[in-house]
Amino acid sequence: MSAYTSLVTAYKQSERKKNSLSEFRRSARLADANAMVDEDTLLMA
Repeated sequence: MSAYTSLVTAYKQSERKKNSLSEFRRSARLADANAMVDEDTLLMA
């Protein structure tokens, strides 16, 4: 599923633009937290 993440995100962003909604944004804090979880998952595997 992770292979499709960027494709899904791009699709959602384009749909939001069509509906005149603002784009999704990730906070730096959230991105850092996700990176730590991904790293921990890799270390546990």
